[in-house]
Amino acid sequence: AKHGIKLSSLHSRYKRDELPHFWLDDKIGKKLEKNLIKDIKLAYKYGFTCVVCHMKCNPNPEQGNEFGYARLRRILKKCEKLNIPLALENLSDNFAVLEDVFNSFKSDYLKFCWDVGHNHAFTPEIDFGSLYKDKLITVHLHDNLGAFVDNEHYKKIGYTNTYPQPFKRLYNPDMHTLNKYGNMDWNEVAKRLASVDRQLNLDYEVMMAYRKKETPQQVLKTVYKQAKDLEKMEIDEFYKNFTWRQGYC
Repeated sequence: AKHGIKLSSLHSRYKRDELPHFWLDDKIGKKLEKNLIKDIKLAYKYGFTCVVCHMKCNPNPEQGNEFGYARLRRILKKCEKLNIPLALENLSDNFAVLEDVFNSFKSDYLKFCWDVGHNHAFTPEIDFGSLYKDKLITVHLHDNLGAFVDNEHYKKIGYTNTYPQPFKRLYNPDMHTLNKYGNMDWNEVAKRLASVDRQLNLDYEVMMAYRKKETPQQVLKTVYKQAKDLEKMEIDEFYKNFTWRQGYC
């Protein structure tokens, strides 16, 4: 902000193992709420357009969602006061909680962050780009090899990013890498973006968990080219679907 750079979405702080406590009346759940409100205040202070949040499912659904609902209502009240939307992001296994929350809350400050990399790596059967299009405010862009790669292939290509705890597969498919190292269908991404009739934040969330040989300068240069290419694809898709009417030119 000091250097005149326009800020996009702010990603809320989190620890993976603590996320389910959002729904529980305990110290960790209270800390999650406190930190998320801190991040909303930070976003307001520095001029971010929204706050992106990871939300996991309730680990004890038999106890109900009352604590989590009350917590979310308080958070959204702060969002409304500061005019900072909260965008819930699709993860590897949180489709149920997104569906529940979006059906239960009708707040104008509850939005959606479409992470195209997570969608490709974990849930290709769900069209998140269309499902919550009316709530979409920001998009995380990065690439990977998709949901159906076995451990032997990752081992063969020298990929070393493993899960921090036992899963059904050893390697984490969420590579957060450049387009040239993944196989995302970016034309399909462009189609979804072109169908949205309002401005979105397009945030490149490249962490280089695969192929770290590029310098930071090379990564920035490549990401800039990716952004220009995506922009062209999105414009092409927009005009392809544009209905020409008499009197328009």
